[in-house]
Amino acid sequence: MEIDVFFRTAVSVDVVVLTYRNDQLQVLLSNKMVAPFEGFKGLPGKLVYPNIDTDQSVNSLLSGITGQKDLYVRQLRAFTDIGRHPMGRVITIAYYCLVSSDLFEPAQDYEWCSVEEVPNLGFDHNKILQVGLNTFQKGLRRKPIAFEVLPSKFTLVQLMEVYQLGLKRELDPRNFRRKVLASDLLEDLNEKQQIPGKLGKPARLYRFDKKRFRDKAERSIGYFF
Repeated sequence: MEIDVFFRTAVSVDVVVLTYRNDQLQVLLSNKMVAPFEGFKGLPGKLVYPNIDTDQSVNSLLSGITGQKDLYVRQLRAFTDIGRHPMGRVITIAYYCLVSSDLFEPAQDYEWCSVEEVPNLGFDHNKILQVGLNTFQKGLRRKPIAFEVLPSKFTLVQLMEVYQLGLKRELDPRNFRRKVLASDLLEDLNEKQQIPGKLGKPARLYRFDKKRFRDKAERSIGYFF
């Protein structure tokens, strides 16, 4: 076999961008134009140029979409099925990104979609999305990643909803509130906000204190639930 056969494989990056928005865990989807997936939705992605590594490529992609840098981005794994791309052998390196939806408005070719309402996506993107959601669920149990998808100011109800959506189970509100406040990881902003669509008094607003978390880095935050 001639050696050039081994250099006929393309590499791409695809990214699962998650946020908390409208009381839902949502994923960013794009319009796909490659046959036979015209009209399908899919995850944001791009082919990787030979002189650029995949981390650079995905950061460039996300910067172009969000206008933001220094986002929470982690590599998931490679997806290597031979027939996953209609134009030939394309190995994709999948990532996931956690972002607050108040940082940007999606451009015309992108839209937010509830993870519970995701349609049949192009390529193998439903499979990639599921891996991203599983990774998010595992991360909630040992890292403060819930704060990455919340606005900078949030209520305890919103924080609990992120955990419930990610873990796919109900949490006891009183127990959750007690553990969160006892963690000493939140800064009380002495501000209140009426939660849209919810009855009752305005709720207190908090901010995640990253410095306090770093000081307590040896402790797990699993005690929230």
